Parts: sequence; structure tokens; C-alpha cells
Amino acid sequence: MDNKNAIDTAYKKEKRRKIILMLLFVVSFLSFAMLTFILLKYSILPTNMRFTGIISLIVIYVLLQIIISTARITRIKFSIIAFILILLLVFQLLVFMYLNKGVSIFDRIGQKQGSESITYSLVVNKDSSYQTIDDVGSTEVSAALETDGRSIRTFLEKFKESNNKSISLKEGGQFIVMAKDLLDKKTEIILFNEGHRAVVEEQLPEFSENTRVLQEVNFETEKVNPQKASHVEYEAPFNVYISGIDTYGSLSTVARTDVNLVLSINPTTRKILITSIPRDTYMPIAGGGNNQGDKLTHSGIYGIEASIETLENFLDTDINYYARVNFNSLIRVVDILGGINVQNDRSFSAFNGDYFESGDIYLTGERALTFSRERKNLPGGDNDRGKNHIKVIEGIIKKALSPSILFNYNSLMDEMYNSMDTNMPTSKLIELINAQIENNKSWSFDNAVIEGYPSMSLPSYAMPGWELYMTDPSQESIDSVQSQIKSTLSISNQTE
Repeated sequence: MDNKNAIDTAYKKEKRRKIILMLLFVVSFLSFAMLTFILLKYSILPTNMRFTGIISLIVIYVLLQIIISTARITRIKFSIIAFILILLLVFQLLVFMYLNKGVSIFDRIGQKQGSESITYSLVVNKDSSYQTIDDVGSTEVSAALETDGRSIRTFLEKFKESNNKSISLKEGGQFIVMAKDLLDKKTEIILFNEGHRAVVEEQLPEFSENTRVLQEVNFETEKVNPQKASHVEYEAPFNVYISGIDTYGSLSTVARTDVNLVLSINPTTRKILITSIPRDTYMPIAGGGNNQGDKLTHSGIYGIEASIETLENFLDTDINYYARVNFNSLIRVVDILGGINVQNDRSFSAFNGDYFESGDIYLTGERALTFSRERKNLPGGDNDRGKNHIKVIEGIIKKALSPSILFNYNSLMDEMYNSMDTNMPTSKLIELINAQIENNKSWSFDNAVIEGYPSMSLPSYAMPGWELYMTDPSQESIDSVQSQIKSTLSISNQTE
């Protein structure tokens, strides 16, 4: 009788172990199914590696299922199988969460690029008798109706919604003209696009101090022609425009382009050419610039599409993708990466007192920003600053390609969503990552800078009648940079 009870007890224990293992098996296999789904949906990992991994895991699960179903499950076998299933479960869930976060972030970034944020202010002199919008009454407000008509129509709709009243507008000309007229008391109130404030204050530094805002209206508007990513074949070379906007606000805010870099990338030759076009370079500005001459930085106030078309015409090349970042982005991304190293050609002191030695130097986020922004204490001015932009971007790319990125993966993904706007599709990014995993070869970097001659006599479309510092690009420099870009992207130059 005791022997029969012992057998029954052992049988019940084994049955209980099998039930627990089957439950663990089901949960673990579900995590495998989730991981397989995301790997196949987004084609993550090189094909051979992806299918080898999936098939290997299937074999493991089949063997475990056979053992659980047919073999006698002792306490030792139970512990070993449970450990394997839990290990697989944890591993697969972690990988799934990492991958899912990455692809969802880039999908969401792509969804942001169809709109832009515009802020209009009703501005009066500081000593104006107008204290509220009700005081304006029937006074006509000066506005840039000819150049900003589409956005102003949206402003009028939003203004009426929030104030239950309308205002009368009259043509005031360019924003710099209206700002000057306001300060000179030739007009009482202006409708001011805040994207132009930094441009205006270059010539009228007293503008903000001597004026005040009666009311501000911010709204999101659909871009006229959202910059669609062009289709780039597998391993085909392509260009990416990096625009650093001159603002600490939202990426969708219309603002000047202070940093202008074009990355020419050839995945087959593993070559990246980083071309810097200094912000003051003089060229025809597309879009809202009506192809009139101005400094490149002003193209940003007409939207990212205007900057891209302007540079495509200037460099005689197609720009397939863009990435738009602001100054906040640089600080946080560099810090998340754990800092970067750059090769500094010459020692210099920056505008804030920071000192940068020559040679290989380590930069935190704040120092990387200072290193990138300094130009007055560099002998080459804007050209040398452009070269430093290149060094920082190269340092970020190299650090991002290192295995250490995994330790701060979640923080980096969150920061990329908050501080980057791009039209590069997720599939293209995954393709590049897959190629890097498969080849595991280093990239070679080269750089180019558009050079020219300083001038104070070139006309500005955005600021007519004002003498602005510009760089008149030399044709020799333009031809040289165009040749370097074509050479980098050339299929005939591909090596084994």
C-alpha cells in the first residue's frame, strides 16, 4: 500500500512538473513568435543570419516539446528545462522590446515630417497705447501679405476662433521693413512671423527690447510640398542633408538653418563624404526665396523643402533624405553616447571661455555644442566652423557604430524621437544596419567645405537694402565639391 502511494505521489509530482513546463513552454514560445514576427516584418538582420536564428530556435523548441511530452521528468530534468525556457523567454522578450522600440520610434519620426509650426505675433512699440487686442479696433495691421499670404490666411482663421473677432491687414513689405517702420513709428502695429525674429535682430538688435507682443498665435500647418523620400535601391549611394536649425524650440518650428551638411554615402565602397556649406554662403534661394540671391541660412525660414531644393541646385546633385536637428539635440545625443572624440586642428578659446587644445580631444555635449558654434576666434571663420561641424558629426557617427551604444539604447531612441525630424524610411535604416552587421567593415570619412570671399555688398532677398555679411562662393570651390560628391557616389569607383 505504501509502495502504491509512493508511486502515485511520484506520478502526481511528475505530472505537475510537466504542466508547469508546458505553461512555461507556451509563454516562451509566444515570445519567440513575437520576436519572429518583428524580425520578418521589418527584415531585421541579414537574411542568412535571420533565418538561421529562427530555424535554430524552432529546432530547440521542437526538441524541448518532445522531451516534455515523452520523457520522464525528474527533478533535475525539470530544473534544466525550466531554466532553458526561462532563459529563452527573457532573451526573446528583451530583444523584442529593443527592436520594437527602435522601429516604432523611426516610424513615429517619419509621421512628424508632414507639418510645421508657425508662430505669429501682433507686435507694437513698448510705449504704444495699445494694451490689449481690443484696443486695436479698426487700425490696419501691417503684414507681409505678398510673401507670407498662405500662412497669414491660416493665422486669420485661428485668430478669429480664439478672439471671436477679425482684424484688418495691409501690405507692409518684408519683415525687416515692417520692423524698421515700427521702430521708426511709421506704423502702429505689425503682424510678425516669429521665424524671422533672429534674422531681423541681426540688423535691428534693439527690436525685441523696444517692442512688445500684444498676442501670439501658434499653429501647425501642413507643408505645401512635404519632402518625400526618394526610393534608393539596395546598396545604392545616396545623399542626406543635415540641417541644424537656429532655435532651442520644437523641431517643427520654422527657423534659420545654422548648420548645413550634406552626407554623401556609398554603402558599397564604405565611404562617407561630409560636405559643409557655411550658413552665410550666397546663392539663389528656392521656395519662398523665389530663387533670388541670399545667404543660405535664410532658406530655413521658408521651410526644409526650400533648403533642400536650394542645395540640390547649388551642388548639382539629388538629396534623397534629410535629418533636421536643433541645438538641444546635439548636447543630449553626445551625452547619451558618453561623449565623443574629435581631432582638433588648432587650439582656440571659444566665446564662452572654453579652451580647446589641439590634437585628439574628448567632448561632452555642452563642449561639443561650443566647439561647433565658435567661429569668431577661428582664423577661417565660418569655413573653420564648418570643418568643426564635420568633426562632430564624424565623431557621433563613429560612436553610434560602436557596441557601447547598446548600454544607452533606450535613452538614445527617446532622444532621437524628441529631437530629430527625418524622412528616411525605417526600412532604409534597417538595411544600413543589416549591411553593417553583415560586413562589419569600418567606414572611411572624407570632407569638403564650400569656400569663397567675404562680401558686404551682395543683395539679400529677405532683408532688402541692408548690408549683410555674406560669403561669395568661388566657382573653383563649387566645381571641386561637386566633383567630390559625384566621385563618392559613383558606382564606377566601387572597390572590392
